[in-house]
Amino acid sequence: MKGRLRNVKITEEAKNFSLISKEKIEDIRIEGDKIYFEEKIFDDLVVEICSGTGDFLTQYAFFNPETLCLGIDYAENAIFRAVKKAYQKQLDNCKFCCNDANAAIDLLKLDCATLVYINFPDPWPKRRHEKRRLVTDKFLYKIYNILKKSGKCIIITDNEWYKDFIDYQLRDIKLYRPYYSQGWFITDNQKFCDQFPFYESGYFNKAKSAGATVRFYVLDTHKL
Repeated sequence: MKGRLRNVKITEEAKNFSLISKEKIEDIRIEGDKIYFEEKIFDDLVVEICSGTGDFLTQYAFFNPETLCLGIDYAENAIFRAVKKAYQKQLDNCKFCCNDANAAIDLLKLDCATLVYINFPDPWPKRRHEKRRLVTDKFLYKIYNILKKSGKCIIITDNEWYKDFIDYQLRDIKLYRPYYSQGWFITDNQKFCDQFPFYESGYFNKAKSAGATVRFYVLDTHKL
């Protein structure tokens, strides 16, 4: 989550509606081809890492009520803003967890998620922040474990330094294959939207306004 947000006031009712603890993630289970959580049954599980203030995921949940949407971000004020949006729209299929993504992902069941989006992650380019960089080959292996057989990991970034860093992480990765024939990513927003659900967030609109080139990486599993 880039930048700082002012403290957000949020009611306990809103928290109880949309905010879940890290431990609660363990209650998401898969049986057959269905996802079960809080006495509800869903067709799919979609996870957004770096969910920020929830612009993307609340729209996803609104237009896909049959999908359980889980957002993960370490920034509490951003998560509270996301929770408020889900509560105001009464999206009972949209949940947010304020936690480190590595820790939260470890609690999800194997082969449970259809899509995992990593939206505009912090690049942390300085050497002293190296351990904070999220999109490493090690983390991508974790994502692979929670993806279904036909699942996809989607990484979206406009940061030039991070693009090179991601390319480096993907150079020898074996568990995924590029979804696109031309390689790991495309920069054509419309082509990406024609193939995958995508909803504009504040970060995306900021990048677009600045004239930045956004890369849409799509990592395809090839599980047997």
